[in-house]
Amino acid sequence: MAEARAVFVGACTRTSARITVVADANVQVAHLAWSERAQGGEQLLSIPLRDARPYRMGTFELSGLTPGATLRYAVDCQPLGLPSPMAPALMSGAQHRYSFRLLPADEGRPLRVVLLSCNAIEHSDERTRFDMWRRLRKQIDAGRVDLLIHCGDQIYADDIWRWHEKHDSSVSLDELISEYRDEYVRLWGDNPDIRGVLASCPSVMMWDDHDIYDGYGSNDDDDLPSSRRYLQAAAQAFRDFQAVNNPPLDPAYLKHRDGTQVPADDSFFSCFRSHGIGFLLLDGRSNRNYHRSSVLGANQHRVLDTVLDDWRKDETLRWVYVVVGVPVVHAEVAAALALSEATGDIAGVKDDLRDNWVSPNNLAECGQLLTRLFDFMVQRPKVEVTILAGDAHVGAVARIWSAIHQLPNGRGAPEFYQVTSSGIAHPAPSGIKAVVIKQGAKRVRHSLMNGEQIQGALMPIPGNPGTRILWQRNFALLKLGPGDGTQWDPDQKLRVEFHAEGKPDLMEMVLVNL
Repeated sequence: MAEARAVFVGACTRTSARITVVADANVQVAHLAWSERAQGGEQLLSIPLRDARPYRMGTFELSGLTPGATLRYAVDCQPLGLPSPMAPALMSGAQHRYSFRLLPADEGRPLRVVLLSCNAIEHSDERTRFDMWRRLRKQIDAGRVDLLIHCGDQIYADDIWRWHEKHDSSVSLDELISEYRDEYVRLWGDNPDIRGVLASCPSVMMWDDHDIYDGYGSNDDDDLPSSRRYLQAAAQAFRDFQAVNNPPLDPAYLKHRDGTQVPADDSFFSCFRSHGIGFLLLDGRSNRNYHRSSVLGANQHRVLDTVLDDWRKDETLRWVYVVVGVPVVHAEVAAALALSEATGDIAGVKDDLRDNWVSPNNLAECGQLLTRLFDFMVQRPKVEVTILAGDAHVGAVARIWSAIHQLPNGRGAPEFYQVTSSGIAHPAPSGIKAVVIKQGAKRVRHSLMNGEQIQGALMPIPGNPGTRILWQRNFALLKLGPGDGTQWDPDQKLRVEFHAEGKPDLMEMVLVNL
């Protein structure tokens, strides 16, 4: 019996699941033994694997399962010509067996979601680089997590770009794609702590710059054909390893309000609804170009309009999570960016500063996005909104409010919160980057729209005195109810649990919109 090179669980429902496997190039077929029972009852499913050089890949699709069941499973990857194993033998003889829970059987209870990002193990101490992954696994095994949201930088592929730009810039697109795929397998498959988490809990994912290369879309030369090849290669690997996790987008959402069609391949935008929660995963990289003042791009805004128009009619909807990658509220960067542009970026931080939503060329689109979300809240005042972000290598919570919107029935101006969790492996910024964040975070209010009609502010985090920034590696568990989070809070409170390196006790914030 042969172990898969990588195994990861994608988006699930209460009765269906998908499990993706990666095998060596000589493997034609993969076998899945699985059972809903604690012992016995194993079933066997076999699928052909498709070419994904230097590997082969395939996704097992399971449906009609017992609502909310826990699935035990094992995977075997057979080279061409070898017989398939029997299900009981595969389950009992596999070196690595896994299990995970489908989404809860009760659709009336909220999901407990973990937010994580920035998996740069090579940037962290070899002795501790997997510590936060191990803490996350403990939360999963304790039954406290229903879904993982990976908010960006699931891999750090910067070295692919650096090496080829220095040594072999003529590399073919196919070779680049193979290298990006290999980066995923090296990181997700060869490290047991990461592999164990990805194989043990449903996940959805959205990429950010390091899944392509550092600062993609915010550098001066990202429009060059040579740079676009890295985007093309990374995009194919993203489809193979990340987009495969996400629910397919309803084709009805690919039309603008006026009926015009939006290209399906314009972005990796994804959305779905489950257990009273809507999830919007916004792609902030495919169309990002600082010189063209583009972050999401016009087509993605059109898709977002169509989705929100549809969701306004959904009376079961109680909450919307909006995944944006780069935080909307972070540090004031205008002065630092102006200095960086004037000095030729001698500090090497220009791309990070340009990435910010409130950088001068991005501010207009920031206002567009927030206006759309506040418009939705005005029309659906009983639905709460929370922005989820990563990227920054720190943790933070912010409040965002609008002076140009009014809720009905005299409830005042709408507001919502942003939760940033980063990184699961990448350490906090140091040197000039840390100075820029500390100085930029001193400002109490941050303008998020020209004219300051929409503003935001970072908030103190309990258990983290002296700063509004959590400077330790972290992940965040989001609960929409008290206690174990399996019941909705009647006051619509959001509980944010930060699990941070070096802090044995979790730090919980209870957030409620005024």
